[in-house]
Amino acid sequence: MAKPKQNAPGSRSNKAKRKRLRQRRQRAPEGLVVERDDAALALASSRRHSRNPQRTIRQLSRGELCARDLPTHSYLHGVADLIEDARRESRAHAAAAARLATATLDLLRSDPDYAIALRGLVRHHADWLRGPEGFRCSTRSVGRRFAALLRHLLARYPVPALFDQAFTQGQATHQAWFVRLGRGENLRKAPGLPFPLTKRMAHFVLQAPANTPIEHALRLGWALGLGVRPRLARAVLGTRLARHLPAEQEPFWRDVLRWSDAQPALSPHQLAPIVDYLHHQRFVTPPGAAGPARPNLAMRQRRLPTLLREVEAWHAQLGRIAAAGRLSWEHDPRVQDALLRYTAAGFPAAADDDDALEYRVVELLNSRELVAEGRALRHCVATYARGCAAGRCTIWSVRRCDPRGVVSLATVEVHRATRTVIQARGRANSIPGPRVWRLIDRWVRENALSVSRWVPRS
Repeated sequence: MAKPKQNAPGSRSNKAKRKRLRQRRQRAPEGLVVERDDAALALASSRRHSRNPQRTIRQLSRGELCARDLPTHSYLHGVADLIEDARRESRAHAAAAARLATATLDLLRSDPDYAIALRGLVRHHADWLRGPEGFRCSTRSVGRRFAALLRHLLARYPVPALFDQAFTQGQATHQAWFVRLGRGENLRKAPGLPFPLTKRMAHFVLQAPANTPIEHALRLGWALGLGVRPRLARAVLGTRLARHLPAEQEPFWRDVLRWSDAQPALSPHQLAPIVDYLHHQRFVTPPGAAGPARPNLAMRQRRLPTLLREVEAWHAQLGRIAAAGRLSWEHDPRVQDALLRYTAAGFPAAADDDDALEYRVVELLNSRELVAEGRALRHCVATYARGCAAGRCTIWSVRRCDPRGVVSLATVEVHRATRTVIQARGRANSIPGPRVWRLIDRWVRENALSVSRWVPRS
């Protein structure tokens, strides 16, 4: 007869463990027991749903579960939001969302934020050329897998990678352009274009780098299509023309670009202050005036040295008058001011280093501060007051603080919608030096911003 199995010395049987746990629970406060029970139930629910995600998706599509029934930290919570939003549209949208979520579980598990990008695919489920069930991709890169999914569902012909951002950023108009290009149709006839494209311009738009914002790709293609040299065309993206160009002003700016291309002595970094000056002279009505200062301004027979002197004089005048009037705006809460401390050798300083050099990056919040900044650095930042008040951009000043006072080193413009640095200018519209760029880059990293690849650094 076999002997009963003996517990190893020092170990306890399961029965003894359960008894000890009951005794501990009886001694514990009632609120703590309830909290532990709730945590245990939440953990069990999370494991049950994640153990069989396909079943969970089916329950979500039938309405048996909702987002409140899933833990907020689970990637399935994003799937639930996706299906619930699709159900509000129609049953067909909900069924498409369930099919798409089931086929992309690996993608969502790697990066739950892609549930937002999948909303655009669900919206275009009627344009799917293939079902999501047949999608296969072996790469480990999440971005490449999503790009392959887009082309599996929507593209019969090659689509430039720069249009993938239409789905990751939720831009409905640009998503329709992706669908159109995937069918092999012409971008020139796409609805919603901000300005007409020639065949040459459309060609250059499709050749833009993959990380270029779509609006910038359109403006870059527009400039290259006019025949200007590539370096000058890229400089256009650092001007106000890349952000806002009414259709009625386009003929004038075409002449400006062609004139600029014909000036071999013109440096690309000088284009932005020239564009600001010409815009203000021809299209901006100063306070109290009946119209723009020079509404018939043209580029014919204009000499570069004369124009540069006019730009310099205008910048000096901006230090004496507030061209935009007295305006103020709220601080952007997503981007914070910074205090940066460095040693004399240029290394980050310790907190207790009394000899460290202090630098600050501060937001300018009214037109008077913009005028003072423009007077200190002799540039035209005062003209950006209306853009700041309208919420299109924010202006930041990089300053050195020492016992002698505060000195402005550079002015930075941030596009609010994309959280991207689109301009950085020093004294007299010069390009900031490497030390100032080190300060800007550190502030950009601390605030999770990005710097446009078209901002000149040298």
